[in-house]
Amino acid sequence: MNYARLKVWVNPADGYNNKTRVLAMAKRVKAQGMKLLVDFHYSDTWADPGAQSKPAAWAATRTVSSRRTCTTTRTTC
Repeated sequence: MNYARLKVWVNPADGYNNKTRVLAMAKRVKAQGMKLLVDFHYSDTWADPGAQSKPAAWAATRTVSSRRTCTTTRTTC
């Protein structure tokens, strides 16, 4: 096995797959010399193309521009 795939959610209720935890796991993966794939779920829980609820923290985002800002900030931070 030479790849690890990690999923990151915006604000998961159980704390699993949050940014801090995924970064820690990513460092372990890289320390083992493995390649890393990160899946960004723009949701607080499991998401797929047919069912993706926006995160609770983004509830006030009503315009395309504000949603774009949230998505860009989340992806590049």
